Amino acid sequence: PLGWVLMVIALPVENQPAWVAVPAGGLMLLFAGWLGWRIVAKLWQCWQAPKTRSATRLLVLYVGVVVLEFLAIAYLLDKDLTQVPRYNFIYFPAVCALLGVALNEAGNESDREPVRSGDRWRHIARRSSSIAGMTLLVGVLSSVFVVHNVTFQKPYYPTEVAHNLQVEPQLPLLVGMSYEDLQDVALGLSFALALRNDELSTSSRQFAFLSRAHDYTHIWQTLPSLQLPFTAPLSLWIIGPGLRRVDFPAQLMLRDQSRDRVRCLRDSAHYHRIGIPYQRYQCDAK
Repeated sequence: PLGWVLMVIALPVENQPAWVAVPAGGLMLLFAGWLGWRIVAKLWQCWQAPKTRSATRLLVLYVGVVVLEFLAIAYLLDKDLTQVPRYNFIYFPAVCALLGVALNEAGNESDREPVRSGDRWRHIARRSSSIAGMTLLVGVLSSVFVVHNVTFQKPYYPTEVAHNLQVEPQLPLLVGMSYEDLQDVALGLSFALALRNDELSTSSRQFAFLSRAHDYTHIWQTLPSLQLPFTAPLSLWIIGPGLRRVDFPAQLMLRDQSRDRVRCLRDSAHYHRIGIPYQRYQCDAK
């Protein structure tokens, strides 16, 4: 049901102060309940009308079968139920079709009214109901919230991570993201994009993906082989999924643009963990 609510309205409730989250959540539930009541009443008419009966029943049956499959996967196969809303796109086109029928309150009257081509837009505007207009307005507003990262915030908050990486914005910055699968790569790309869009830094910034197909020991040994486009001093950040704070080495070695050895010492004052840990190193020419 929460996934169905988010199909029509999404207001800021995630990581918002109570005075924003509580009214926004209440409005979402009220709007979804009101719209759901109107949609069910209209679909019941379409279910019984001879002209729309077969199409309506086919779409409702399709949505119902997919929902039953989700429930079976979650409960019979003991999978994570919270992942189900991610796959709402499977039947979302059918939901859009049913919403379109339900919001077209003047559909029955339009069947009896011939529409001339010159009056088509006037006819569409005349039969557009206030419910459809409000639903459209709410949908556009919800989309604006999503685009501006107020609703459906990106996992692990890449904007906040990018801001934390700028401890000394005047220094060149190298970020190493360890990855094991494509999900780690996607997470790293979200950090890299946020870092590129961050306007705080005035120096060079580079983002490196470090495979941990074997283990983190291989990563620590691989760092000196990186071709750095700048010279020391610089800031090094290691984003290490699965690492604890004590697992980050006290010292790492790099080679700068001139191939000189660079020693990087762990900065104990700048360790962060937002879902995954990331640790800063201060690098100076040895």
